[in-house]
Amino acid sequence: MHPYRGIRITARPGVSLLSLVFAEKHRDHFPAWEPWARYVLAQFKRDSLSLSHTPAHAELLRELRALPDFSRLWRHVTPAQDVTPLMPIRYAPPRAPHLTFTLVRVQFVGTPELWGIVFLPEESATKLA
Repeated sequence: MHPYRGIRITARPGVSLLSLVFAEKHRDHFPAWEPWARYVLAQFKRDSLSLSHTPAHAELLRELRALPDFSRLWRHVTPAQDVTPLMPIRYAPPRAPHLTFTLVRVQFVGTPELWGIVFLPEESATKLA
């Protein structure tokens, strides 16, 4: 069986990656959860600076503050200085070998605050380099 076949992480369309990062059911599967959560949060803070005054941003932060550790990290993480289009991720599903992905962030033309996210298995991601 291919090692990625058994992964079942689903999210409704439009959900923030941070909702998955801070969700208790997923966090134990990231061997270096806090550094990765800080990394993703710093990118989010950078990407959403222009949206910080909007009701949608306020609502998302309200939802995220209900998740463990979000408020603590929010206070101590500064926005990233530049865009990181590729982020490595290690994921450890139960009773399976650790998996390595590259999170590919794609920015849409004309909407700098809107990003698409694709998770590529390690062997696919090496073709991007």
